[in-house]
Amino acid sequence: MNKRTFPANIIATLAVGSSTTAPYYDINITQQLCVPACADETPVFAPEFTIKSIANVGTSQYLVVLHVEGVISYVPCGCGSCCTRSQVVSQDFTIPVFSATAISGITASVGSIQNGIAKVSCQSCSKTFVCDAPLTLTIATA
Repeated sequence: MNKRTFPANIIATLAVGSSTTAPYYDINITQQLCVPACADETPVFAPEFTIKSIANVGTSQYLVVLHVEGVISYVPCGCGSCCTRSQVVSQDFTIPVFSATAISGITASVGSIQNGIAKVSCQSCSKTFVCDAPLTLTIATA
C-alpha cells in the first residue's frame, strides 16, 4: 500500500484593487488526503504562514518565498464523528510582488480561513481537501 503524501497545490491570486503596500491575496491550498473524508464534516485546518526570503528578480520585481505549515484534521468516511485523521501540510510557495522602491521587509497576516471537502454531486466522500486563506502582505520599503 502506498503511504506517500503528495504535496499540496498552492495558488496565490492577487485580489482586484489591492494596494502595492499591502497586497491582499487569496491563497488556495488543495491537498489530496490519504483516505476519503466525509464531505458533510468540515475539516479543521489553521495554517501558519511565514516569510522565508525576498529576492529582487528584476527592476521593481520581487519574489517572496513563504512557508505554510499546519495540520488538516478530518473525519474519514465510514468512521463516525468520534474518529478523526490528521495530515500535515508543510511546504514553500512563491508570490510575485511589485515595488518601485527597495523592499526592506514583509509581514504576513491571515484572515478568516475557509475549509472544505470538494466532492462530486451525489457523493458523500472525497479525498480532495480545499482551503481558502486570505493573506495580506504588509510591505516595508527602504
